[in-house]
Amino acid sequence: MSVSGASQPTRTTVASVSPDFLKVLGVQPLLGRDFSASDAKKGAGPTVLVSYGYWRQDLGSPRDLSQSHLKIDDAVYSVIGVLPAGFRFPPDVDLWVPADLNGENPSRTAHNYYAVGRLRDGVTVEQAIETLARSRVAFTIHRASKAIISSKMELSSR
Repeated sequence: MSVSGASQPTRTTVASVSPDFLKVLGVQPLLGRDFSASDAKKGAGPTVLVSYGYWRQDLGSPRDLSQSHLKIDDAVYSVIGVLPAGFRFPPDVDLWVPADLNGENPSRTAHNYYAVGRLRDGVTVEQAIETLARSRVAFTIHRASKAIISSKMELSSR
């Protein structure tokens, strides 16, 4: 997407994620805050989380994020948090915005969501695979981190 408001306008990969995205992965922002459920509601002010590299290279490493804003396509987003160095999931993403998963989607064909989840205590990978197989969800397994990933995405070990 086209992003401006940083040191220079760029084409940057942006991921739309659920407000619980970082909680599921066990990641905390290095600076600022995580998304809240209200960030994904219709009418909420647009918010964005940025990668550590983007924060350093494109934003100039400000400690106070309150004055950091990015124009992503045609909307202005408030930068609310910086993710830890080395966190890149999906791998090529530098900006994360909250997805309104309950809102209207005007496209009849844009249902290309990936899902990432954690196993509950006491649930084995095999039990989770059986449950997913019954639901007809396409998935792959990343056994090293005990993660089951829908579609064909890989989650790197932390």
